[in-house]
Amino acid sequence: MEIKEEAKGDNPINPDLPAHVAAAAEQTEAHPYSPREPLPIGDAAILMAADGYGSGRIEGKQGDKFIAISTSETVRNFSFDRDPDPVQLYEIAARVFEEIERQRHLEH
Repeated sequence: MEIKEEAKGDNPINPDLPAHVAAAAEQTEAHPYSPREPLPIGDAAILMAADGYGSGRIEGKQGDKFIAISTSETVRNFSFDRDPDPVQLYEIAARVFEEIERQRHLEH
């Protein structure tokens, strides 16, 4: 699926994305962020891409500057032996995924 939004002329798109990102960044395990209303589809798609479900790119102007933000910059890496023991590799990868799940409050 591809979602593309474009502003016409000088009229900007007014996403709620900055507010949702700020709230998500400030969440804690004790107080996870949960929006009061469903997010607009474009905002939801970018947030999902930031969590690793697909990819997203936002291009636009901030003041007089052109900016581009790519969700591919959220990749999580780790190093391991070239010829790994499969069980040890699984255990480390599982810990990384569990930490991502905990940090992002994923429920699936």
